[in-house]
Amino acid sequence: MSRRSPAGFGPRIAWLAAGLLALTCAVPARAMGVLPTGFMLEDATPGAAFDTPTGIAFMPDGRLLVCQKDGTLWMVQSGGTTKILDIKNVVLNQGDRGLLDVAVDPN
Repeated sequence: MSRRSPAGFGPRIAWLAAGLLALTCAVPARAMGVLPTGFMLEDATPGAAFDTPTGIAFMPDGRLLVCQKDGTLWMVQSGGTTKILDIKNVVLNQGDRGLLDVAVDPN
């Protein structure tokens, strides 16, 4: 059985490293989408500036609930926002912790 010398792997490793470097430096192509005719973008919360929204839920009557990571829950209706829950003092809002979502009972 023949054994390869470790010196033979040097050029191969160098070529492999150069190839991996070239792949990581490559600029990805940007996809440019075409919007359908008649497509409209509408601001559902005009004038509202949410800090860290983490979840939304739609009420059956069309209102929208938005929860934020810091422990606040907002209701959006008729273009205005109202804070309906503030539990900042009991929510651990550090790192990936916080108020993460809201759900609406369908009944």
